[in-house]
Amino acid sequence: MSEWKLTSSLILILITVFACSEFPEQTAHGYAFRYHWQMGEPKLQIGEEAYVQFQIRTADEILFVSPNGEAGMRTVLQDPDLNPIKDPDPIADVLPLMGEGDSVTVKMPVSDDMSGAFGLEEANEIFYDVVIRQVNREGELSTIVKEEEQNQIDIVALEARSRALEENLAGTEWASDALAQLRAFIADRENEIISSEEMFYELVDEGVSSPARVGTRANIRFIAARQDGLLFAESFSGEPYSFAVGAQQVIKAWEEAVKLIGLDGAVLLEVPPAFAYGASGKAPYIGPEDTIYYYFEIVE
Repeated sequence: MSEWKLTSSLILILITVFACSEFPEQTAHGYAFRYHWQMGEPKLQIGEEAYVQFQIRTADEILFVSPNGEAGMRTVLQDPDLNPIKDPDPIADVLPLMGEGDSVTVKMPVSDDMSGAFGLEEANEIFYDVVIRQVNREGELSTIVKEEEQNQIDIVALEARSRALEENLAGTEWASDALAQLRAFIADRENEIISSEEMFYELVDEGVSSPARVGTRANIRFIAARQDGLLFAESFSGEPYSFAVGAQQVIKAWEEAVKLIGLDGAVLLEVPPAFAYGASGKAPYIGPEDTIYYYFEIVE
């Protein structure tokens, strides 16, 4: 295990340099891929936690490298029957075919609606180089999850944080109005049955452009609240939060939200655990299996 951890970044480099043109395998949704290394470990199963390192590139240029370096990005393999995605991204589609230590490259054609994105103007294909760094089987917990479980949700501290965030938002009419809309949305949903399989949303404004495309960056103004109305995050008082669409940098709810609105569009989200932080939560603000709420707006 320790030797693998020392060499996974080098593996991504070697894949890039010595990329092969043959992609003999196919994922469940038809993406062509090839294995580079197979370590003989069991395939990733539904509900298992994995730490994944990946990069997205064309034949000539690396477009995106996953954060957290050697540690990899945490993901939990979802049951497709419970959380159907019409067009899953290549990484999500290939993970069930990989085990710990395996590395693959998945190939995806550049569609017409993607061709205008930065770095894809001359490209015909995008490549996803993926390495599974670690898999935690049922009953096992990663160091990260263990640390989170040790952190109790401190309501007193959370209430203080919520008050401070409200003071920040009170500084501008735009932010105050967004908070008022979020509060009203949470109140309206108070007596509704929350689905564990679907994200509920209320469109505020569809925006002035088409939804963001995979490979582009989305800049977000947001306010985040728990079901009890306490705020735990916002991006109105600082710079917008920016992420690459389709790169699995954010929770599933946000990837779905950018499909609903264009530039200057806004939407209110009721996010069940399956679309956010799942059974582990995100200590110290979000408990296990918590439903959370967002005001979500795309800005320049």
